[in-house]
Amino acid sequence: MGTKIQKGRLKTVSDDLFLFHALINNKNLTKIKSQLIITILN
Repeated sequence: MGTKIQKGRLKTVSDDLFLFHALINNKNLTKIKSQLIITILN
């Protein structure tokens, strides 16, 4: 039982990290996209 709880907790932590990285990547992507759009408009 104890190991199951620990594994579940580890999984949620790694899921949170994954989401966190995805958010950071999304921000970078949006920045790159806006820069591309600005370049195209100019």
